[in-house]
Formats: sequence, structure tokens, C-alpha cells
Amino acid sequence: MLRVRDVLWMSLVPRSFMASSINCDLFIDGQWQAASGPLLPEIVDSYTGEPFAKFKSASAADVDRAVGAAVVAFPQWSTSPLTDRVSCVRKIADGLRNRSAEIAAIISIEVGMPAKLSKRIQADAPVAAWSTYADIAESFEWEQRLGHSVVVQVPVGVVGCITPWNYPLHQITGKIAPALLAGCTVVLKPSELAPISGDSCRGY
Repeated sequence: MLRVRDVLWMSLVPRSFMASSINCDLFIDGQWQAASGPLLPEIVDSYTGEPFAKFKSASAADVDRAVGAAVVAFPQWSTSPLTDRVSCVRKIADGLRNRSAEIAAIISIEVGMPAKLSKRIQADAPVAAWSTYADIAESFEWEQRLGHSVVVQVPVGVVGCITPWNYPLHQITGKIAPALLAGCTVVLKPSELAPISGDSCRGY
């Protein structure tokens, strides 16, 4: 069975919060790879106004590799049992729940939300959403008879997810979780203004 991290092909990940570091990896085809695109504007600590991380963007060639890897993974993932896909999504929810305090702190720095609100809105709410999507998938009517016809819901292929900065993990959740449950593979492009939260779903 494929692990979720094998179908979440690309995430921008800073290896250090130090402003002097320009160390950013992409997760493609099950491996971390250095980004080969241009240097992005520095990520600024919303509390201090000081730069605290630097990134390189994915290049067009990086994106092509990510999409190619997701295409290769699609036949196996799309035909995996729904129970397996639901199990993977619940595993992500559990992993995020265990790191919710860390995630809230990171997103507070990225987007400038007070810590208490960030924990409830930016961390706990996405965790609940991953679990809710799994619940919905289990009860969803994937095949429905309408008169003399049968309507079958099938995965469409590779889904490209481009997310904004304001509720970064929630926006990622709202795109990735349903796509994975439907049997699609995913290429994620998190916001360049709040990219660190894009790393939250890796490794589960």
C-alpha cells in the first residue's frame, strides 16, 4: 500500500529558520530534492519584522518531475481500497494533532495571528477537518443508480493544489484531503508568503 507521503509529491520546506540559510527542499517521488528555481523574497517574522527564512522556488523542471511522479503513482493510489485511503487521511489528522502546538507557533510567525487564536483556528480546525473529510468519505455514495443509469464517482488524475497565505494549513487541508480520499494524487504549491505550513503533512 502506498503511504500518503508517497503521493504528496511536492512541498516547499525550509531546513532552518535562520535568515542566513537558503536551504529549501522539494519532496518529489518519495525523495527530498533541492529546488532549482529563483530565490524568493525572505520570510519575515510577523512579530519582529525581521527576516527568518529564505527559500528557492520550484523551477518548471521541478514541477514537471513532481507531476510526472504523481502520474506514475496515480494508477496504484486510485485503485487502492477506500478503507486504505481513509486510514491514511486519519493518520495525517493524528500526526497533525500531535504537532498542533508547534504548527500553531509556526503559523503565528508566518501570518501574524495571536498564539491562542492560531492554536484554535490555524491548527486545531484543520486537524478536525482532516477527520471530518475521512468521515464523509466513509459515508459518501460513490456509486448511485438514477433510473436506468449508474453514476460512478471516479478519481480524475493528478490534482494541482495552489493555496493562499491567510489560513495556510486549512487551505491545504481543504484541497489535499478530498483529493486523496477520491483517489487522486496531488502536487502541492503552498503560498510563498507562508510556505512552512506546507511541510506539516509530510512523513505520515
